Amino acid sequence: MKKILCVLFLIMILLEGLSYSQDIRATTEDGQKVILKKDGSWKFYNASKPSLANTYGSYQKSEEATSVFKAKGDMFLIWFDPSKWHQEKKKSADSEKPSFLHKDGDVYAMVLADRFGMELEALKKFAINNAIEVAPNTKVTYEENRIVNGKKVFCMIMEGSIESIPFVYYGYYYTSKVGTVQLVTYTSKNLFSEYKSEMTEFLNGLVIND
Repeated sequence: MKKILCVLFLIMILLEGLSYSQDIRATTEDGQKVILKKDGSWKFYNASKPSLANTYGSYQKSEEATSVFKAKGDMFLIWFDPSKWHQEKKKSADSEKPSFLHKDGDVYAMVLADRFGMELEALKKFAINNAIEVAPNTKVTYEENRIVNGKKVFCMIMEGSIESIPFVYYGYYYTSKVGTVQLVTYTSKNLFSEYKSEMTEFLNGLVIND
């Protein structure tokens, strides 16, 4: 905030003595967009959309998460509550896409991992394109940076329809030089609010070891 005020002060000095009849849009040194009013006041231009750089919250795995899935190569672990979730038996521990099922049978989870790294923006685009292949009307409805068990991950919620059934995809995305991890939970849109807390708890079981 001090940096923003400093930049605004310099702008006002440059404008001192000049008369102008319209509001002026400006960008501060740290990328914040502001509007300079003709009466000398100012406001954020896009205040309703917070900067992702400031949305880091800290999350830890649940004490009830006593079962663990170990990824091949030990890049990451997924701790989960065995009274709520189980790994689907048709998927082996070495499967490319291990999947999990909630005890109620209405919520699912899957993990996709690769041993090549990429930029976060590329991973986001990759995840969105994969979702669009299944549900062409997919759109991102929420995104946020988080610290999960000590590692920075990207949280994203997407909505789309599969055979006219609206679904919600709620996942964590991680990337580094040694690889990428996508841990995604999903359910029908009408059940999302009911299961969101348990989906969050499952996602928070992600422990990155790199």
